[in-house]
Amino acid sequence: MPAEVFFRCRAAVSYELILPQCYHFGRCKMGEEAPVNKYIMAKFANGKLNLESGGCAGVKNDARDIKSLMTVPLVQAASRVMYSLDKEDDTGGALQGEAAAYAAALLPLIHQVWAKSSSYVSFD
Repeated sequence: MPAEVFFRCRAAVSYELILPQCYHFGRCKMGEEAPVNKYIMAKFANGKLNLESGGCAGVKNDARDIKSLMTVPLVQAASRVMYSLDKEDDTGGALQGEAAAYAAALLPLIHQVWAKSSSYVSFD
């Protein structure tokens, strides 16, 4: 897969994930660009340049930075979905699918902090 296609797809997914979280958590108004999206898009562009120029070390740094920038919106999205499942008793299939996807994305991060707690999330 060409670097341009890879980075365009990944950037679009990141961008779309962050937009509603920015609004739901009071970081921006509906329709405004999330501040963190500007940083992430810059990192994707830099990663593309690094790939094209053979700067493998730079690509690793860009990927690490993107992961770090995506962590807060990921936790926000997971929190919002878990709240809907628990407190609003919304058990729709789409919401359960979102919850499973967010849990799968968060489990490695949770495991790094406290291995035992990741098993609680996995079984819940």
